[in-house]
Parts: sequence; C-alpha cells; structure tokens
Amino acid sequence: MDFYSAILMKGGLTLRGSIILPNILFQLSLLGLFYFLAYRLTGLRMAGAIGSILFIFAGFPPGLQTAGIHFLNPVYAVLMPQRTAMFGMALSFAIFILLFEALSTLRWHELLIAGSLIGMLPYIHAHSFIVNCFVLLMLVPVILKKGFDNGHNMKRVIIVFLPLVVLALPQVLCIKSGVTERFFNFFPGWTDANRGIITGLDWSTIPGVVHSTAEAFVLMLNFWAKNSGALFILLSLGLFKVRNTARIFYLPFLCLFFIANFVKFQPWYFDNYKIFIYWLALSAAIAPLSLSWVNGRKRGMAVSICVLIVASTVFGVITHAEMVKDEYMVWSSDDRAVACWLRHNTLPGGLFLTGSAHNHPVTALAGRQRVMGYEGWLWSHGLNWTRITGVKHDEIEMFKGNHSLIKEYGIDYISIGPYERSFAADNHFKINYKAFDDRTRFRLLYDDKGWKIYEVLYNYR
Repeated sequence: MDFYSAILMKGGLTLRGSIILPNILFQLSLLGLFYFLAYRLTGLRMAGAIGSILFIFAGFPPGLQTAGIHFLNPVYAVLMPQRTAMFGMALSFAIFILLFEALSTLRWHELLIAGSLIGMLPYIHAHSFIVNCFVLLMLVPVILKKGFDNGHNMKRVIIVFLPLVVLALPQVLCIKSGVTERFFNFFPGWTDANRGIITGLDWSTIPGVVHSTAEAFVLMLNFWAKNSGALFILLSLGLFKVRNTARIFYLPFLCLFFIANFVKFQPWYFDNYKIFIYWLALSAAIAPLSLSWVNGRKRGMAVSICVLIVASTVFGVITHAEMVKDEYMVWSSDDRAVACWLRHNTLPGGLFLTGSAHNHPVTALAGRQRVMGYEGWLWSHGLNWTRITGVKHDEIEMFKGNHSLIKEYGIDYISIGPYERSFAADNHFKINYKAFDDRTRFRLLYDDKGWKIYEVLYNYR
C-alpha cells in the first residue's frame, strides 16, 4: 500500500492524496467483493446488501475493555489504521468466491487462480495468508471427494497448491526467520483476563478437569454472547436456512474462530482479531438469511429480526460517527518540511539516532534507517523484549551524551526534535544538548522550528 502511495507521489499527488486515493479504491473493491461473496453464498442480493452493512457496522467502540468488551468495529480496528489489511481482505474475498464456486464446479482455472492469489498473500498481509491456507486445507477433502465421485484425481489439488507453494515459499521462509517462540502459543480465552481465569482453574485431577472445562465453556460462552451481541442470534437463524454447500464452506471459518480462542498467533493477544475478522465477515454474509424465517403471517418475527439487525450495527454506527468527528494529525507541516530536507540532504543509507515514535518523520516520510523503531511493533513482530529494552537504554545514554556508544553503533545522523523530547519525557531523562555542541564530533546540518539534525563527523566515527 505504501508502495502505491509512493508511486502516486512521484506522479505528482500530494502526500494526503497519495494515501487517500488507494484507501478509497481498495475500500470500494473490498466492499464490492464482499457483496458478491455474500450473494454467491446465499443466492440473494438482499443478503449481499444487508451483510455488507452488518460487516461495516459490527463490533463495538474502544474503551469498553473494563466491561469485558474486546471485539471492536472492524473498520476502526483494522481496515482504517492498517491499510494493507484492506488489500489482503479484498484479495481474500476474491479467493473465497473462487473456492466456493470450485466446490460445485471443480473447474481447474478457478483453482489455479485461487492458488496463485493465495501464494501472493505473504507479500501483502500475513494474517490473510494464514486464513486462506487454513480454509483451503480444510476444503481439500471436499475437493478430493468430489473429484473421486466425478472420476477426477489429485491433479485438481496439485493445480491449486503448486502456484501457492512456488509463490509463497520464498516470503514464508523470510518471515519464518523473524518468528520467535512467542508466536503460535497456547493461550486459552483470547484476552489476558480470560486466560488468567481459565489457567487458574483446577486442572490437576480428572474431576477438576471436567468441572474446569465446564466453567471455561460457560465463561467463553458469556464472553462471546456479550462481544458478538445480536449477530450471534442472526447467524444461528441464518445457518438453518443457508444451502448445504455454503454451510460446508463456513465450517473452516468456524474452526478458525475456535482455534483463535485458544492459540495466540502473535505476542500481542489482540492481533488474533485479524483472524476473528474473517469469521465475522463470513458470519455477516450468512446472517441476513435470518430474514428467510419471516413471512406475511409472522409480523412479530419480522420486527424481532429487524431489531436484532439494528442492535448488531448501532455500536458500529456510533464508532463511525466518532471517527468522523476525530481530527487526528499524523504529521505536521514542520514534520513534512524536515522530512523533505532529509530526503535531499542526507545519505539514503544513513543511520539515525531518533526517538522511538511509530510515526517519526525520519523513517515514515524521509525513508531513512534508525537505531530502533517503535517498541510495541518490534515486540509484536517477535524481537526479544530484553534486547529491545537494552537498545532503548543505549539510545537514552546516547542522548545523554555517551559518545562511545554513538561510535559503537555507527550512528551517521542525530535527530533532536519534538519526537525526541517526547521520548525523553516518557522515559524520564533529559537530553544533553551541550554534548552535541562539540564541533570536533558533530556538525549541525539543520536548525529550524524546534528541529536539529546533526551529522556525526567521519573522523570521529
């Protein structure tokens, strides 16, 4: 997504325009593909329209964790802040349409295209790749059975898996090199609070295991009744009416839902939401079939289902209204000015000492390397927390004026601006400005509007 924005900037668009335009195009693609996915699953255009509304406005606003509400609105939690998820989910919906059609037709070209698209997903969105591979693996027995009944053989499976493996393997091996033991861990209950309760139960004896299993089941049932709300009822009614092929196709997503309640895919438990969001999408596609229970003589049922649909979306509407009102500034005009200067006046491969803000202009806008990025992202990508805190301690010492560490790390440039002052305030230390006035070691390159950029002199390094 950032690559597309970079191309648009090179073509003359502003930074704002280069970000907004791909967002709009991929959002439209995602919603259009979701509409057709729901339509193909149910055979009803009405289900595509209502399902889209349910998906967009499902979930809850932030700030309700103390009440046990963790399932946020998908647009707020993933699609808006994580632009690559829009790309990954749009491709996934296209793949789901192909796989669903292949269940009925077993046409080789649909399987070939589906396998090729899945193989591209590691380059785009890792969680989408995980979901699609799981769905495909669960559907293979169905494909094999249909192939056997129709006189086919393993070639259909080879057709879908060969391009997948060829395209995905290089990137998967690259990703695997950064995965630590904190990925794919047993973590019952999804949230820290639920896990604490479940692991605190008596699992030491057979009667204890039986009783604890029942307690854990009731706990999670209450948790998801609260977090899924009325959508759970609509989904249950819809599953009774959906055709059998769609019910079979929904099964992998239901299995993934259960697995994500017991396995933590990344160090931060909330990242499992990126798995749950696919269960939510397929559930929202099937839930509109609850209206099939309504006929002219059951007005009470019609009113009840309409109330449930409203109840499933009202908190999402509130979340969207809050997002519209919110005016969050990512980069100021001063940030953009210093980033523009850096792009034209510093070495592309130069190493910067900066604060650890996730949106620091040195990396986000100027494209330069720095000693350490945002701690939360480093941790959630699997880097050892002890190593992270060690490097952060060294950064603090360098800002205090530790010249030997600056030399040891091979620092080329030092940034001291609003992000570094916030970094110092958050970590309770003071930047030693006088340490960087030593002209035998540092040259002041930029000094404007609260920003100072120093070059570490070559003879000192």
